[in-house]
Amino acid sequence: MAVPIFGVDAEAVKDDCFAQMDPFSATTNPTLASVTRVITEQAGYLQGWLLRENISATTIDSDVTTGAYAMCASVLKLMVAVSIARNMTGANKEVVQAWRDEIK
Repeated sequence: MAVPIFGVDAEAVKDDCFAQMDPFSATTNPTLASVTRVITEQAGYLQGWLLRENISATTIDSDVTTGAYAMCASVLKLMVAVSIARNMTGANKEVVQAWRDEIK
């Protein structure tokens, strides 16, 4: 069974969190493959958080018109941004902390 990713892809992460950067590719830091991997990893963490509250991520992911879907997509993008920003050269620690605070 695939982990629900709420429509989040590398382009959405870039557009919402790293608008000043070029699109992720095989030659960027991080690479497109790395960002795609992190999306799946972080989606798994989000699914786990939801399961602890007896909420089905799969059910939320099946209806793109709900507020829950939009919220999960937003949180997932922030989770991915925090994860990859830590590894980027010159990552702004204050921005990373602000994103972490938004996730809470």
